[in-house]
Amino acid sequence: MSESYVPNGYSRVIPYLTVEDANRLLDFLAQVFEAEVVDKDDRPDGKLAHAAVRIGDSIIELAEASDRFGAMPGAIHIYVPDVDRTHGLALKHGGEPVHEPMEMDYGERASAIKDPMGNHWYIATYRLS
Repeated sequence: MSESYVPNGYSRVIPYLTVEDANRLLDFLAQVFEAEVVDKDDRPDGKLAHAAVRIGDSIIELAEASDRFGAMPGAIHIYVPDVDRTHGLALKHGGEPVHEPMEMDYGERASAIKDPMGNHWYIATYRLS
């Protein structure tokens, strides 16, 4: 149950990505990470004013860059059931490889991609030791 000052289903800390072509990022998140749109508002010019998407048990918010709020791409670490499959989907939908899937010393099989808006996604599948 959420605390009264936090929307139901949201955590207290949420990544927020402000990018050029935010609607394209919204599509990328849906195609690669099966993101579900939970809130979306468009500006009068048709660009994305604000959106919130749910990926698994997490919320990510995003918006179109503007004169007031310039593009601020970020980096997000995300756990998925199959890093190789998700890495392939990311490349198929316009992502660029930063590093291919590989076994890491800290118990993850992980890769990294840069999405078409410049955000880095550190994709991982945790392996029980």
